[in-house]
Amino acid sequence: TGIPAMDRETGIMELYPNPAREYIRINLGKPNSYRGIFEIMDISGRVIQVETVPPGSAVHQLDISGLSPGLYLIHWVESADSEGYAKFTRIH
Repeated sequence: TGIPAMDRETGIMELYPNPAREYIRINLGKPNSYRGIFEIMDISGRVIQVETVPPGSAVHQLDISGLSPGLYLIHWVESADSEGYAKFTRIH
């Protein structure tokens, strides 16, 4: 079985592992065509981490080791368009 990819119709991204300790991987399903960013937000919606992603990769790994344990939302923006969201939990 493979890792499910982002559903481009609903904008729901697949990420793993979840819950996670040090990093998460996000599968967009196909390589991003343009430079994009991942915004990690706490449950109040405050952006606490931003990662810039160059074009050309379908799976991205993000270091979350600096985040406090808790629930987070990640937002994918490509070429200034909102493309997807996912939730993840950071654990000890």
